Amino acid sequence: MVTINGRRYVAPATVAAAIAPWAGASLAETLGGYPRLFTVFSVASIAAVTLAAVSSASGSGPTGASVPAPEI
Repeated sequence: MVTINGRRYVAPATVAAAIAPWAGASLAETLGGYPRLFTVFSVASIAAVTLAAVSSASGSGPTGASVPAPEI
């Protein structure tokens, strides 16, 4: 990992932060406004939570092997 001034240089996060305002405005214009954009984001979030819950309930990890529950 490249370091600058003792910190890790995180180019992907920097690029995402720089592009986010432009991308959000562009998506809002394409979808017809911010209310529709937030609706799309909400649907995507609900789909992600649903998929995570289903995959967690099945008890299998990415390789198909059973993953034990973490101990608290």
